[in-house]
Amino acid sequence: MINSRFIAYKILEATLLKNQYTNLALKNLQTNPQDTRFITKLVYTSLQNYESLLFQSSEYLTKPVSKQAEILLVMGNCQHYKMDSIQDYAIVNEMVNLAKRVAPGYQGLINAVLKKTFTKPYRLSQTENEIMNLSINTSTPQWIASLLVSQYGQEIAEKILAHNQTEAPLYVRVNPLKATETEIIENYPVIKVGDYFVGQQSLLKSDALSLGLAVIQDKTSQKICTLFDLTGSKRVLDACSAPGTKTSQLATMVSQGEIVAVELHEHRSKLVIDLMKRLSINNVTTITSDILEITFDQQFDAILCDVPCSGLGVLRRKPDLKYRLSQNDLDTLQDLQKKILNHVSLFLKVNGQLVYSTCTLNRKENEKQIASFLKENQNYRLIHEETVLGYRENSDGFYMAKLIKVA
Repeated sequence: MINSRFIAYKILEATLLKNQYTNLALKNLQTNPQDTRFITKLVYTSLQNYESLLFQSSEYLTKPVSKQAEILLVMGNCQHYKMDSIQDYAIVNEMVNLAKRVAPGYQGLINAVLKKTFTKPYRLSQTENEIMNLSINTSTPQWIASLLVSQYGQEIAEKILAHNQTEAPLYVRVNPLKATETEIIENYPVIKVGDYFVGQQSLLKSDALSLGLAVIQDKTSQKICTLFDLTGSKRVLDACSAPGTKTSQLATMVSQGEIVAVELHEHRSKLVIDLMKRLSINNVTTITSDILEITFDQQFDAILCDVPCSGLGVLRRKPDLKYRLSQNDLDTLQDLQKKILNHVSLFLKVNGQLVYSTCTLNRKENEKQIASFLKENQNYRLIHEETVLGYRENSDGFYMAKLIKVA
C-alpha cells in the first residue's frame, strides 16, 4: 500500500539535505492521480512556507531537533494550516507513525508539539528585527530578504516575497503553426486574459501540450522575445537555449529565417530538440556546446542572451531553489554572465539587436551587468531596459534589456 506522506517526506528530505530537484522527483512519481495531487500539494506547500510553518511550533521546542523531525513538524503544520479536509487526529497519527520510520526517538515530541500547535491560530513573527520577520513570514532565507530590502526597500521587498507565497497562473502560448487562438479557447480549458492565455490545471492532462498545439510559458518570459524586431528573414542566436520555450517563440517569429540554439548539456539540448519536433518547428539548429568555447563564421542579425542566473524572480514556481542557492553563488553567476555577454556580442552584425535577460531581481545580475557591459563596449547602445516585478503583473520576475550594435 502506498504511503503518500512517506513519499512526500522522502522528496522533502532529498530536496533539503541532498540538493535534489523537487520537480524531477515529482515528475517521476508512479502513483495514481489522487495520490500524485496530494503529494505534489504537500511537497510544494511545505517548501513554499517552510520557515513560517516551522515557526508555528517553535515556541514548543526547547532545543533544536533533527532535520528529519523538523520536516515532519512542517509537514504536519502544512496539512493543518494549508490543506483542507484532513482531520487533526489523523495528521498527528500519520506524522507519529512516520517518525517511527525516519526520526526514531522523536515520536513523543512530534505528538506533543503538533497537538499543542494545532490549538493556536496561524501566527506571524513580530519581533523588532524586520529582516527576520520578513524571512520567517515569507519563508525566505535571511540573506535573500536582506538583499531585496537593500536593493528595493522594505515595502517593495515585502510585496515581492509575499507574491512568492501565492499560486502561479498557468500561462500558455498558442503555437501558430498548429492551432489558432480560437481553436485553443474552444477546445481546451483556456481563457484569454488581456494579451495572454491562461489555462486551468486540467490543461496539463489534455493533449494540447503533447500535440504541440500550445506551450506553457510565463507571460513575462513571452514578453522578452517581443523586444526583438524580427521582420523579414533573419539569422538569430539563442545563446543559452534550454528548455527551448523562448527558442520556439523566436522560431515562429522568423519563419523564413534560422535560429541557432546553443546549449551546454546534452540532456538539455534534447529538451530543445524534442520541443521543436512537438511544435513542428524546422528552422532551429541545435548545437550542444559551451557557448564560451564556440565561434561562428557568419554573424547574426539578433542574439538572445538569456543567461544562467540566481532565479530570484521565479521562487514562486521553484520554491526549492531558495534552499539550493547560496550567497556565494551570486559572484560566480555574475562572472559567468559577463563572460557570456561579452563573448556573444562579438558575433552580432552592425545594427543588430541583442536582448539580455534573466529571471532574477538581483540588480548586480541585471542593471549593473548591463551598465558594466556598455561602459566596456562603446559600440553598443541601450534601447530598452525593464525589470518586471511579479506582484505587479501576477507573473514571474524578469529583467530584460535590448541593445543595438552601432559600429
